[in-house]
Amino acid sequence: MPRIVANTEGTDPVELYYEVHGTGEERVLFINGLGSILSLWDPQIEFFSQMPEFSICLFDNRGSGFSSSPLGRYTTRMMARDAMALLAHLGWTRVHIVALSMGGMIAQELAYMLGDDVKSLCLISTLNKFNGISVSTLLNAVTNITPQIPTIESYCSMTVDILFPEHFVERFSITGFQSTAGRAGQQIAAVSHYFDERLNHLRKHRYPILVIAGDQDQVVRQPVSSQYLAEKLNARLEIYPGGGHALRLQDPEWLNLRVLENIRAGIQAPSGANAT
Repeated sequence: MPRIVANTEGTDPVELYYEVHGTGEERVLFINGLGSILSLWDPQIEFFSQMPEFSICLFDNRGSGFSSSPLGRYTTRMMARDAMALLAHLGWTRVHIVALSMGGMIAQELAYMLGDDVKSLCLISTLNKFNGISVSTLLNAVTNITPQIPTIESYCSMTVDILFPEHFVERFSITGFQSTAGRAGQQIAAVSHYFDERLNHLRKHRYPILVIAGDQDQVVRQPVSSQYLAEKLNARLEIYPGGGHALRLQDPEWLNLRVLENIRAGIQAPSGANAT
């Protein structure tokens, strides 16, 4: 399995598991949310792999999947530096970024670091600062300190109503439970994320930004979080009526077409920053 060791400054080295599909010149990095594994992007892998112009990279964040779970406090900035190390390892510059939930928080930090090397940015089911969670999600977060859950099947039954997942049993049977250290670290990173004062920096760039959310999201307060993000970023906003948190699985065709449209706009957009 392909892995790199990211020596992110100020932390113990972390081993990141990643996959690359395709050999095209347009490079797309997908960034996962809290507790997710890269195979949950399967509908997007299948869709984009059919188009020869794309190379796509997916990886497990520190604390989940086949990546290592070092002890200690995680931050979204730290996890963005992990992604930077992966891009450097691949030799990728000028990338499109597609990110979900906590991955969208990581993507904000990563886009800030990359500057004009971002070609397009798509933020799905995410926010720029923690603004509370629903009761159902709080219960899910508390009970998902995974040693308390006896089986993969019980884990799936607890999360299906929130995330609309498919393939949960199959996929998590391969990777195993998320470790206590990984879960706690990612939860801390998500609730401590704060990017509000730097949103204006991202909107100065010429690349297109797409913000997507479902109006029935039970994880992130929606659509208010995405409406705020879109306004501050001068971004296009797409709200899916009746949509939950995991739109990539709930209606992959709808999501894929909108992500593709944003990427196409990024291919055509001039590079550099706006003057204003």
